[in-house]
Amino acid sequence: MNELTIKEFVQKTISEIEEAVPNNYEIDDSILFEVSVTTTKSSSGGVDIKIVSGKLSDDKEITHKIEFSIANIKQQEKKVNDLIKNFNTFLISLKELSSKINLKDQSTDLIK
Repeated sequence: MNELTIKEFVQKTISEIEEAVPNNYEIDDSILFEVSVTTTKSSSGGVDIKIVSGKLSDDKEITHKIEFSIANIKQQEKKVNDLIKNFNTFLISLKELSSKINLKDQSTDLIK
């Protein structure tokens, strides 16, 4: 059975995914992980958790399934900043449009 720690598995997975993404593309939002892990009691009384890959070889190992996701904070910050920038642009355009409408309303009032 091949064993990886969760840390090794996550780092390797992210690295390979980032290398596989073509230029001009990015990972959208978060990466969802669903893995099977084994827990083994160590002689010191602790618990060792490993990612399962292959057959279990020992009756002392218990398999668990866990699910978690991770997100790239830098990408999320960029998306939030882009959203704020776009919203500000929208507000400026709305203000300009509003002032044009008010000018038209005022000119119709003068004609009456």
